[in-house]
Amino acid sequence: MLFLTLINELQWSKINETGLLDHMSHNFASYKIGFVKPEKEAFAYVLDQLKCEPSEILFFDDNRVNVEAAYEMMLRGK
Repeated sequence: MLFLTLINELQWSKINETGLLDHMSHNFASYKIGFVKPEKEAFAYVLDQLKCEPSEILFFDDNRVNVEAAYEMMLRGK
C-alpha cells in the first residue's frame, strides 16, 4: 500500500508520529516530491518510482478533482 498526499513538512511529522506510515510500503508527500495532486506530474512521478503501469494502481481520494485527474492518467479512480 502506498500513500500519496498533499501535505507539508509539519503535517508529515505529525502523521509520522502516529505510526501510520510504518504500514505503507511507499510514501509520497507533495512537499518531498515537488508535485501536488491533481497535477498529472504527481501521478506520473509515483508511477515512475513504482515502475508499474497505471492499470496496476487503485486510487482512492475524497476530492473529485484528484479522482478525475487520476482517471485521466488511466488509474482506476474511485
